Amino acid sequence: MIPIHSRIGVCLGAAALLLSACSQPAVSPKSPSFQKSENTVRDWDGVAHEITAQMAATGLLPAPAAPQQAPAQPPPRPIFVRVEAPDSAFLREVGSEIEADVLRRGGAVSRTMLNATVVNLGVSFVQWSPRDNPLGLLAAGEVLVDALAAVPRSNAEAVWEATVVSADSVLMRMRDRVYIRNGDIGLYARSIDLAPASSWGESQKLPAVPVRYQP
Repeated sequence: MIPIHSRIGVCLGAAALLLSACSQPAVSPKSPSFQKSENTVRDWDGVAHEITAQMAATGLLPAPAAPQQAPAQPPPRPIFVRVEAPDSAFLREVGSEIEADVLRRGGAVSRTMLNATVVNLGVSFVQWSPRDNPLGLLAAGEVLVDALAAVPRSNAEAVWEATVVSADSVLMRMRDRVYIRNGDIGLYARSIDLAPASSWGESQKLPAVPVRYQP
């Protein structure tokens, strides 16, 4: 009969041999990090407030009045919010809250892009495959780090972007990523994807093209 300590040694040796035979190296543990998630309309409105705060900081919206302020500057141009994916519920809500926040800050909202500051809103999403399951005690440290970092169970992320561009320059660009529930992807998904539009264009109408009929 083989002693118990000998059997343990044989098992450990076999396990080491199997691990050494693996051609693919182990994945390095990631350091803990934090990322926002969205699961309420309030979270969506928070995105709009981030955008309008940046617009005010860059002079695209009126800044809060301060005592003994310098002579008033010409008011910023009206804001036109252009949703690049009209069928995205997320973008429609963010766009509506941007308009409301612009008015609260003393700005003006335009109904056309003509001579307006155009805020382009876009969103994309990615749904990752299920996370790999760690192998026993070898990944115990990684499991502990994941638990402490409260990594969500969702494997889907949304990436939103807000831009203000002119004919030859980018005046503002904001971009952020958030966790979303897999079942909420339809609130971000889009079947229509419009290209960003420039601000302060003299005309957004298509030029007239003469049509001639040959007899």
